Amino acid sequence: MRTGDILLIKSRLDLVGWLIRRGTHSQWNHVAWAIDNQTLVELKAKGKRITPLNKYLNRFMYGVKLVRIKYVGVEDFIYCLDIAVNTNHYYSYTSSLVNYICVQTKILKKLPRPTCSGFIATILDKVDFWFLEKKDPNFITPADISKSDKVEDVSCELK
Repeated sequence: MRTGDILLIKSRLDLVGWLIRRGTHSQWNHVAWAIDNQTLVELKAKGKRITPLNKYLNRFMYGVKLVRIKYVGVEDFIYCLDIAVNTNHYYSYTSSLVNYICVQTKILKKLPRPTCSGFIATILDKVDFWFLEKKDPNFITPADISKSDKVEDVSCELK
C-alpha cells in the first residue's frame, strides 16, 4: 500500500454498513485513505480518525479492495493528505443520520457533513482531481470510487 491509496471496505457484521451498501447500490460501505503503508485516515460517524491498516485486514469482519489513484502526483497527495489529517471533523450520530438521508434523497445541494468518500473527493478537488467529472465531490460514494476509470485495483499488494 502506498501513500494516497484508497481502501474500499465492506463491514460484514454492521447494520449501518448494510444500509449504506443497500442505499448506494454498492458492495462497499466505507473508504479510508492511506497516509503511509500502515496508517489510514478515515471519516467515521463520529468524525475523523487515524486508524492502523491491520484493523481492516480481519477477513471475518471486513472485505476490502485497495485502489490506486492515477494522475495525481506525490506532491499533490502530500498536500491533500496534510489537509485530511489536520482538519478536525467531529459529529453527533444524529448529524450522521441526517447526512445519510440527504445523500439518499439528494434534497440538499451541500451535505451537512461530508461522507467518508465525499471527504476524500472534496479534498482531491483542491488539486483538480475528480473521480467522476460531472458529479459533485460531496456526493461521491464508495461505488463511484470503485468504478472510476481513474483508479486501478491493486488489492494484490495487501498482505
